[in-house]
Amino acid sequence: MPPWFDFYRLSKFVIFTVVTSVAGYTAALELRFDFQFSDQVPQFSLWMGLFLLLASRVLTYFLLGASDVIWRYFSLNSLVPVVRAHLLSSTIFAASVLIIGLEEFPRSIIFIEFLISIALNGGFALIVRLMFEHEVFPYSRGKISQHEQKECLVLGAGDSGHLLLKALTGQRKRFHLTPVAVLDDAARFSGSLIHGVRVVGKLAELDSVLPKFPGVEVVILAIPTLSASRIKQLEKICEAHQVQFRRIQSFEEIAVQSSTLELPEIPIEVILNREIQVQFEEEIQKTYHNQNILVTGGCGSIGSEVVRQLVKWHPRKITILDNSEYHHFLFQKELQDQFPETNFSFVLADVTDREHLETLFRTLRPETVIHTAAYKHVPMNESNPYAAFTTNVVGTRNVVELAVRYKCQRIIHLSTDKAVDPVNVMGCSKRIAEIVTQQVIRTQTESPLPRCAIVRFGNVINSRGSVIPLFRQQILSGGPVTVTHPEVERFFMSLQEAVGLMLAAGSLGNQAEIFVLDMGEKVKILDVAKEMLALYGREDIPIVFTGLRPGERLSEEVAEATDDIEPTSIPKVRRLTERQDSYPELLLTMENLKLRSASLSPQKLSQEMFQLVRRSTHWLESSSLS
Repeated sequence: MPPWFDFYRLSKFVIFTVVTSVAGYTAALELRFDFQFSDQVPQFSLWMGLFLLLASRVLTYFLLGASDVIWRYFSLNSLVPVVRAHLLSSTIFAASVLIIGLEEFPRSIIFIEFLISIALNGGFALIVRLMFEHEVFPYSRGKISQHEQKECLVLGAGDSGHLLLKALTGQRKRFHLTPVAVLDDAARFSGSLIHGVRVVGKLAELDSVLPKFPGVEVVILAIPTLSASRIKQLEKICEAHQVQFRRIQSFEEIAVQSSTLELPEIPIEVILNREIQVQFEEEIQKTYHNQNILVTGGCGSIGSEVVRQLVKWHPRKITILDNSEYHHFLFQKELQDQFPETNFSFVLADVTDREHLETLFRTLRPETVIHTAAYKHVPMNESNPYAAFTTNVVGTRNVVELAVRYKCQRIIHLSTDKAVDPVNVMGCSKRIAEIVTQQVIRTQTESPLPRCAIVRFGNVINSRGSVIPLFRQQILSGGPVTVTHPEVERFFMSLQEAVGLMLAAGSLGNQAEIFVLDMGEKVKILDVAKEMLALYGREDIPIVFTGLRPGERLSEEVAEATDDIEPTSIPKVRRLTERQDSYPELLLTMENLKLRSASLSPQKLSQEMFQLVRRSTHWLESSSLS
């Protein structure tokens, strides 16, 4: 900023205010006296009135900040301080005239001048803005030749599209992009003009619209919520037409960027999201259609997505069991608003309360049970092994045994990749829960037995407590972004994909087999942090390494190296091949630990949980060798 800038702006403002006020004052007098005011008002009154007006006008404009308005960005918001300053200055002017008692000075001049001068002020500022937007001042940012401008087509006429078009049409020299057409699926936008650019069709017509605009070099997607599958379709169309494809971000992401309209290619959710196109939908529909379904942990991140996806298979009833009153309230409102025709039942209960749970099973008689209730936060479980054991192990046994007792047809048990060769309390408790589920099913002698599947998967994008919402919060608060170790890596899967595959795997389960999901390649958490910082335009925020937390390890696996895995009829769902023998001793050992768990210290309980896993592994391996 040059040192003379403030003085230049100040002098420009004073001159402008004086000119518009004098013009308004003169016009008001001419109108009031039919263009003959010089003969009817004493000269002293005329000049003193003008002096009082200019003094009050300049003073109030300074005090109320109206002098800070930049004309080239003038808007309705900019008009507020101008009107406020104008009103106050006219009030001071009127009071001064009354106090001094100017001879034969008509009071109506005050009101007429107010209207004329404010119209001149606002009108002049608007004209300046329009002249800048339409490049009447080519020297303002330097001339840009026509061949440096690129024509672009915008996808989306909603809020994000509106902001994008406003910026592109108003600042063409900054972005070197000229929008020529808009596509949007909403019928209310069809044929309308948005910032001078016409909506010419729907997104599905992109392939046929592009040839009509041969000059288009860039297509910009301005719909942050569009699904990954549709984004991929649009990208392929642009690739076929040799047109560049870009995507703007959501309002939350735009708000924290250092540059409002940096257009990253793909946001972090799309980078990690491999949206599933679930096949064999007819078989899956048969599994859940017209079923009475119980979802434990149904208000959690995963459980709630299970409920949302179940709705499309038209179950007879969905009972949502969760121990959080607050999340029950929120989720109940969401479901009633979005799916008013589906029969939902909300039960506030805890899977560790065996007596209450049995009453519910006896009353509800569910035909399918999807068990997602668990404590999953690794460091929290590490310091609270009793809660991990009672909820993840005892709670699972309660659910599975009652499902068997009350003739449930199908059980789906959600597990985790941390159950593979566990090194932390959470993974250990989930591995014990897997073994308990298998043994409860395989030690039963009565028939028919429920079909049962145990499904393992890794980190879910945007689930509560996962790393991506944490990084987003840290970036929005200005950092730093914390990563435990530069080499730590995890599997990532979108919530929608993970739940879709879990429900698909559930249709394959028989005798509590363990199914693992194809989660692609592991991703370094450090790379995720860097991607998100780049996405938000905040590479200036530092990344701080805090060290591995209790119970964490550098990498996870979906199965042990010695496990045999075979494909299934559903892509991305694989089955662990293992003996399906029963070992009642395992359930007895677990029951003994349950009776003693409350009296054990956290360290001792953790030790005995790991001993139980090792003992179980030894029994299973000994049996497979015999």
